[in-house]
Amino acid sequence: MTDAYSPKVTVLMSVYNGEQYIEEAIDSILSQTFPDFEFLIIDDASTDNSFNIISKYTDNRIKIIQNEDNLGLTKSLNKGLKIAKGEYIARMDADDISIKERLEKQIKYLESDPSCVLISCFIDIIDKNGISINEWTSDIRAQTYELIRDTLPRENCIAHSTIMFRRSILEKYSYNQEQIHSQDYDLYLNLVSDGIRIGKITEKLVKYRSHPKSITAITNQNQNKWKTITLRYKYLIRRIANKKINFFDLRVFEHLIIDIFYSCFTDIKYNLLQLLKEIIIKMGVSFGFLISPFFNAQIYFFFPVYHIGGAEKVHANIIKCVKQLSPIIFFTKKSNNNAFKNLFKQYASIFDISTFTSNPILTNFCVGAISSILNKNKPISILGSNSVFFYRLLPRLDPKIRCIDLIHAFGGGIENIGIFHVKRLDIRIVINSQTKRDLSLQYEKFCINKSFHNRIILIENFVEIPQEKPKKEDRGILRILYVGRGTEEKRVNIIAKIAKYCHKRNIPANFIFVGDVANSIERKYYEYCQFLGEITDENELIRIYEESHILLLVSRYEGFPLVIMEAMAHGVIPISTKAGGISDHIQNGKNGYLIENHDEKQIIFDALDVINQIAINLDLRNELSEASYNYAKKNFNGRDFCPKYSEILYLYNN
Repeated sequence: MTDAYSPKVTVLMSVYNGEQYIEEAIDSILSQTFPDFEFLIIDDASTDNSFNIISKYTDNRIKIIQNEDNLGLTKSLNKGLKIAKGEYIARMDADDISIKERLEKQIKYLESDPSCVLISCFIDIIDKNGISINEWTSDIRAQTYELIRDTLPRENCIAHSTIMFRRSILEKYSYNQEQIHSQDYDLYLNLVSDGIRIGKITEKLVKYRSHPKSITAITNQNQNKWKTITLRYKYLIRRIANKKINFFDLRVFEHLIIDIFYSCFTDIKYNLLQLLKEIIIKMGVSFGFLISPFFNAQIYFFFPVYHIGGAEKVHANIIKCVKQLSPIIFFTKKSNNNAFKNLFKQYASIFDISTFTSNPILTNFCVGAISSILNKNKPISILGSNSVFFYRLLPRLDPKIRCIDLIHAFGGGIENIGIFHVKRLDIRIVINSQTKRDLSLQYEKFCINKSFHNRIILIENFVEIPQEKPKKEDRGILRILYVGRGTEEKRVNIIAKIAKYCHKRNIPANFIFVGDVANSIERKYYEYCQFLGEITDENELIRIYEESHILLLVSRYEGFPLVIMEAMAHGVIPISTKAGGISDHIQNGKNGYLIENHDEKQIIFDALDVINQIAINLDLRNELSEASYNYAKKNFNGRDFCPKYSEILYLYNN
């Protein structure tokens, strides 16, 4: 390589006495489907045959740096970062294996999401012979930025050898050389504390080798339980010195104190923790027994929130189906607004316990109290959806109580909690065929008996369908609509970019955003967007659908969004990325358009092509609108919705 060469990626690997596995590690990088990289290998003064093995490779992408003295991993990595030339930097360990598509997939992710600075992936833990032996639970559970942010103060949830990050962060960040061990964990804490987004690809793109000579094993042996305590202490001291302490850092401090306390009582900490937990739960059980007569119902529901949202509309429709039984609903997370609170109140008694479930001690008390209420009152069924609290109840419930969960979408993380409770769940409801397939594949991966596959039941959602398709104005300007949240997986900033390109290409289109999304879109695109905010008036939302021509979604993952059903019911043409169960209903070019879930640039170009076709061809627009409405009328009418939920929730037992 010449000095002028600037590769797309720098793969950075430090080696110390890694002769046993170094060839597998190097070969896995050289066989990547994405070829434009430099491979910096730093031999940290190995005393075995590592350097000779590396030197045998003739691939000109490899650059070998040999340390005269053993510097340790942290200093070696920082040395490599200073000379790295890639736009992106990928870490690699000398005993791990990268799947051949790893670099390609991580680059696509970073280029499709400019807000993400560092991307990781799942790991497949292998033994010294390369055989899969385990999964890292923390890794699987912390899939999204929000879950990563919530997990990091408590524990690391990102494997070091899986990360790829933008070289631009090196202006402010590098590995802290005071952190001899777990230098990656320190880096993640600093990034997240400063509001920098970290993402994770939910695929196993790295085989992470666990063996007695691995860095992690040696570190754990040497530092034992005080390793993480020391790391958090040094991290906080540095943050205080830089006057950068915030709420995230206070959570790190909280877990530092907890770990110090428990580590001081090494021999009894687990039993003490369990004892305290059980005491609190039993206090809750006693309290629940006393108040159980006031919470008597035949059916109980556990939902996260009552603020505006597609899932919340579905939950309200389910409650409406069984309103004659006067069900009770527990809401387990803090709602952003009261938009649907009164809607739920029409059909059920509601109790918001989010204030308690936000506190670990009070959560245990609630687990005891509510499990006691349920066991005393012996309901026919309980149903939970998107609620971690619901899953915490399950092990404590009478086996005769029928337990049901509802999965809206596979990929948000809740399915990785539910998987541990499969045997206690009598029925699992999904809203589309794709989620059913995904759950079945997950069962196979976890070696769950095939008999449990039969407990997965499909019940599709429904919407109100007008008697006739609303007439659309054809004044030459397309009204392109987005309805939903501004969360990471929705990628609404891409839609704003499409709006800008439509303007540049003189495609006559107005882009209308319904929902709390403005903060998820860069301000430089505001001039191309019309923000209506959250709309709680159903009639107003119907009017917007009736006036719109296109619904545009570019989500990374989905179930089957209720907004697609609502839009099609009003003759709005859906254009969406292929995510979740969307392709089960949208027939490309017949009642809408499907866009491949490519990188961001390709999504933009594909969407522009489709929008332009609809803009210039009025006959096509009318045909698609008619087909969209007719499909909704036939498939989203909800004739089976209440009968199926009623059968599952209570008729089944009568």
